[in-house]
Amino acid sequence: MSVLTQDNRFEEAANVIEEGDEPKNMCEVLDKVEQRGKEIGDEIGEKIGKEIGEMSRAKKAAINMKMKGYSTKEISEIVEVDIDIINSWFSEIVLI
Repeated sequence: MSVLTQDNRFEEAANVIEEGDEPKNMCEVLDKVEQRGKEIGDEIGEKIGKEIGEMSRAKKAAINMKMKGYSTKEISEIVEVDIDIINSWFSEIVLI
């Protein structure tokens, strides 16, 4: 097929699939490529979710520390978040 179209994507995708699991047609190749895309998406989503969770915990800790009298600089150093982000969190609280 690639001889007629000069398009090697099908062959490249088929070659990426694990040994012993050779596709029989284009649909099987596409299924494998789609599954790999989903796996990559899941990995990225999990990583982003963890980062959001960590930032949420840091924000909560920063607010609690501010209420106990810690300086913004101290909070930034302890929770390891840039001082500008800390300040933006505190400005959100004032607006609420």
